[in-house]
Amino acid sequence: MPIAPESPAADRVRREAASWLELADIASQIADGPRATEASIMKTYDPGPDLEKRASFWGHRLDDHTVVAISLFAGGLAAAEADAWADDVPDVAARAATERRFLVADRLIHWAVPWLYTRPDDSIVHRVLSRLNALSDPLRIAPLVSGNEGITAPGEDRYGPLPPPLSPVGSLLIGDVIPYEVVSKERSGSAIDELSDEETVLIRHHLDGAATRWNSLIRTWPGSAALWTDLERRARDSVSVCH
Repeated sequence: MPIAPESPAADRVRREAASWLELADIASQIADGPRATEASIMKTYDPGPDLEKRASFWGHRLDDHTVVAISLFAGGLAAAEADAWADDVPDVAARAATERRFLVADRLIHWAVPWLYTRPDDSIVHRVLSRLNALSDPLRIAPLVSGNEGITAPGEDRYGPLPPPLSPVGSLLIGDVIPYEVVSKERSGSAIDELSDEETVLIRHHLDGAATRWNSLIRTWPGSAALWTDLERRARDSVSVCH
């Protein structure tokens, strides 16, 4: 007896699951064995306990909190959604979809994309960036909307509280991840007004380029455009205090 074909919804998400697994494989090939995580890039808090709790609910084991591990988790959630559609369990499918959307929006793309731009410019990094953005875009994790009421609290954006003008350079919160070639590891965490004239010039040049990049991503990936809008604003605000 022939097996009935999967529903269009199950088939679509099944393909997405395979793409997440391919992304994890490609990301594992990035040079220097990258171990970056949200905690190390954002420098605000460690989301590890939250990730562990969410993974445990789905019977998934996280080896760590890197792009590779989170991509594998996203792939597992997509597979769970596909199975639920195939088994006609829409409430489980909806929960898996909601969980994956949160995972991508709040635990991955907001820090992973900026971090990837600090990596050596090679074909592997380009493939990871392209696939990560392409997978995130249809999930509509952070589209631009008219106004911002009810989305973020006053004085905040999607990255958290707006930083003071003279912010430390060791955090994504100034508008980009600043590589050590621009400011040394020893100087990371220094306020902008504490840097040397040479360092300030390098920071200004870097953030100018970052703002241009985020503006390009706003147009290219509308499903996550609000994230890049916030980073562009932070980058330009940081440039304005680099005299």
